[in-house]
Amino acid sequence: FILFLTTLLSCQEQSKIYPNLEKIDTLLHQEHSDSAYRLIEQINMSMLKSRQDSAYYCMLLTWGRFVKYMKYTPYSGIDKSISYYKKKNDKSKLALSYAIKGGAIYETGNIREAIRNLKESEKLAILLNDIFLNYKLYGELSVINNQEGKYDLALKYARKRLGASILSRKRNWIATSLNQLAVGYHGLNKDDSACFYINQCIPYINDVGQEERRIILDNIGFMNLYKNPSIASKYLLLAA
Repeated sequence: FILFLTTLLSCQEQSKIYPNLEKIDTLLHQEHSDSAYRLIEQINMSMLKSRQDSAYYCMLLTWGRFVKYMKYTPYSGIDKSISYYKKKNDKSKLALSYAIKGGAIYETGNIREAIRNLKESEKLAILLNDIFLNYKLYGELSVINNQEGKYDLALKYARKRLGASILSRKRNWIATSLNQLAVGYHGLNKDDSACFYINQCIPYINDVGQEERRIILDNIGFMNLYKNPSIASKYLLLAA
């Protein structure tokens, strides 16, 4: 009876808008940020009929704004998502919410709060073994530590991100992860290692987006400048 009642309440809480939210979630997981955000804009608060709807919507809104490079605002309601998923013990969505908030807050300059949220996500990620979460989370932690000059930590997370990328078999993820490793080694003045990892990106160049491709081409050229000048000139020319 208790199991039946729990199932019934769960069904009652899930409204007609919930499948739309799941569709947005799928698009964001597939990295189709423009399509996802167009659907987010079609939802207004009156469509949200439950706490489950609101928590999901707030997570997706914050995520959608973040990947569209929009300024973080607490009014997106991500704290509501975190509170709800913590109460429901939904570790998967809670970990993702923490990761989204951490990445978004970092862009505002609140480094301490960003890292706190990312570390909360990391605690859960260890239990979940979610390849997508690991790729995104470890990427954020690597970038932040690199920008803060903590290159050893940046490399630690870049290696973890590469591991998730290899498991995913997504060539664009592998390319960006290899590039991140190269940048980390360059920060430590380990030019041989930096050159090794950036050159590993070459077979994946055509698998990444235009902006990421330009960054990687620049890095291939720059990091080969003294060791392999012919490679450097070729890829700097392609980046131009």
